[in-house]
Amino acid sequence: MEAAALHPPRLGDILVAQGALTRSTLEDYALRAHGRIGDFLKAHGLISARALARGIATQQHLPFIDFERFPPDQSLFQPNHLNHYIQQHYVPYARARDGLIVATSEPSAPLQSLLQQRYGMSVKLLATAPHDLNRYFASVAATTTTRRAQLSLRRRYRHLVADRILLPTQWRGFFALLAMLLLLICCFPESAWLVLLTGSNLFYLLSLQMKLQLYKHGHIALRQQHAALPALRASVAALRDEELPIYSILVPLYMESPEVMARLISNLSALDYPPEKLDIKLICEEDDHATLRGLKALRPPPTMQIIPVSPSHPRTKPKACNVALQQIRGEFLVIFDAEDAPATDQLKRAVAMFRAADSKLACLQAALNYYNRDENLLTQLFAIEYSGLFRLSLPALQRMRMPIPLGGTSNHLRVSALTEAGGWDAFNVTEDADLGIRLAYLGYYTKVLPSLTLEEAPISLGAWMRQRTRWIKGYIQTWLVYMRQPAELKKRLGSIGYYGFQFFVGAPALTFLLAPFFWAIYLCSLTGYRMSGFSLTLQMLCIISFLSGVVSNWIFAKATLRIERWQHMRLALLMYPLYWLLHSIAAARALWQLAFNPHYWGKTRHGVSRYFGN
Repeated sequence: MEAAALHPPRLGDILVAQGALTRSTLEDYALRAHGRIGDFLKAHGLISARALARGIATQQHLPFIDFERFPPDQSLFQPNHLNHYIQQHYVPYARARDGLIVATSEPSAPLQSLLQQRYGMSVKLLATAPHDLNRYFASVAATTTTRRAQLSLRRRYRHLVADRILLPTQWRGFFALLAMLLLLICCFPESAWLVLLTGSNLFYLLSLQMKLQLYKHGHIALRQQHAALPALRASVAALRDEELPIYSILVPLYMESPEVMARLISNLSALDYPPEKLDIKLICEEDDHATLRGLKALRPPPTMQIIPVSPSHPRTKPKACNVALQQIRGEFLVIFDAEDAPATDQLKRAVAMFRAADSKLACLQAALNYYNRDENLLTQLFAIEYSGLFRLSLPALQRMRMPIPLGGTSNHLRVSALTEAGGWDAFNVTEDADLGIRLAYLGYYTKVLPSLTLEEAPISLGAWMRQRTRWIKGYIQTWLVYMRQPAELKKRLGSIGYYGFQFFVGAPALTFLLAPFFWAIYLCSLTGYRMSGFSLTLQMLCIISFLSGVVSNWIFAKATLRIERWQHMRLALLMYPLYWLLHSIAAARALWQLAFNPHYWGKTRHGVSRYFGN
């Protein structure tokens, strides 16, 4: 008896005895398993989660409970303790005569001891399946999780939430500035226009000078990145599966086709990472019935859990991610979009880089580009812009020690840092850029991850315009939020980080709005016409601004084509300066939306490219 107690039956033997799998299958896979055999078998689809839970119950001499037939006593559930329930994999199940009965998917003596100490009474354990717990949390705690998703950041850092466009002090400052400008224009029209135009030109030229600094430092950073690649590959090769941490993957889905979701499941399944160490959350709006039905029909593997999000305002990607954040198990997490195809070793590269750094490294941003970049002229232009951003600009910001606004996907995050930062701002339509700035604001830093994720570029001008309008609107939101306390921002980011924030987050919208004016001055100059009230010097200054903008954009585009070896995109290179005029229209639309519909999220449709699936 004592020997039996010291050596309980092996879980694999129990599963074979219960008919969950054959002896030969167990012996074949046991040699490959790292860590717990049950998790390995479940992750590879060899046994069901319920069969594993029954086997664990038998091994530990515990009753197994099916929540569908015998649900827990809801009066014992305390919404404020939801995070603790999720982290410890249990829920209070029923009252007992001498204490409390708890249902758990991870029964153990340490858990029992922990709960007895927490509740101050005797605790008895029941075993249940993980998906029973998850479904129970989703149904009973839906209101709590949704409210936390909306308000978690507000409770920590109220002044950093974009639910308000401008604070009262900002409104007063805005109207005071506007009144002063109107007064100057009315009283001293010629002098006022001279000052405004000269200031606009100087601002525009200063922004272009900063862009050239990014060009210079981006090339240096790119060379350093290439030199460090062999060491990174060696670090990845040295990683042992049993030592890898659990990695959570969040994929927000909304109005997606079955074809897009099938490709998503295939791309995630192709990741070079032990399946038993993956914690994948497929996040769907509860009232998006078509997506939910299509996803369930595809029968995602056991590593993928469907997370329904209760309908509530705002209906944004960051709010959905905040819901899932409350249920993740990973030490690190990454966000992918529905159409993303990340490099298969991307997670391992991230682990290697995180482990080689200190705890203040909060995020690694992988490069993004498009698998359908050759679909038409617009997608080629978009691909050039994206390559310039991720291959030159972001590495330059890292090298110059400036805050990095994150891209919308492939952000690899240290969960502890993300939690301290309050998750994502549910009200910011570029939650990625906002999070990158907030991490820097809290003393963390971001680095570029040398790995590529391919996405689908919008193939029509309308789709591009909707997406770009949202991006510019979100950058303006982010700038307004952090400029509520400019002195505090400068103190936290330092002078270099502060002015980098002004250039990279605050300046773009204004430069986009100024660009058409400089184009108009230049085109008028070609005809020999000089606008009334314009001195020759002022007209020449506007022409210099125009030509500097065209040349700087063209230099970035040409460098990108050389780096990527896209020599066939000659027409796109020629048209690239005109492409930036489209941003001026998007910036005007962004300002309009910011005033009248600030939290509107323009959905980008996926799976429409002819390259999709190839």
